[in-house]
Amino acid sequence: MALLTLIEAYAQSNQNASNALYGSTNSDIGQIITLPGGGVLNMIQFSLEKVGSPTGTVVVDIYNVTGTVGVNAVPTGSPIATSGTIDVSTIPSGGFSMIPFFFTGANKITLTNGNKFAFALHYTGGDASNYVAVGAKSGLSS
Repeated sequence: MALLTLIEAYAQSNQNASNALYGSTNSDIGQIITLPGGGVLNMIQFSLEKVGSPTGTVVVDIYNVTGTVGVNAVPTGSPIATSGTIDVSTIPSGGFSMIPFFFTGANKITLTNGNKFAFALHYTGGDASNYVAVGAKSGLSS
C-alpha cells in the first residue's frame, strides 16, 4: 500500500462561514492556489455538510489558471481533470465533515513547482432548501 503525501493544507478550524452549492446559478464553488511541486495529485478534501435532502452527485473539476493568485486569478479553459463523483445524499448533515474526492487514471495530474490550479466543486442539483454547504473563510478572495 502506497502512502499519500500531504502537499497543501488549510485547517478546517479556520472555517467561519459557508456557501450554498445548488442549481444552475450556484453550481460551482472553489479555490485557486499555487501548489508546490513533486508528486501526483490523488485526492483533495473539502469541508462539506448536507442541508435538507439534496440528490445527485458532486465532483471536483481542476482548471488551469490565468492571473495572479490572491489578486486577479481566474480559471481558464475546460477542466484538465475531474474527480470521481460523490453521492450528495451520503454527505453528513448536522455539522461539517472533510469529504475526500479521488482522482484516478488520466485525471491524476503531476504537480510542478509553482503551478496554479483552480479546484471547483460542481453540483447542479438541489435548491435553496436542499443543498451542499461548503465550508469557507470569510474575508478571503482571489
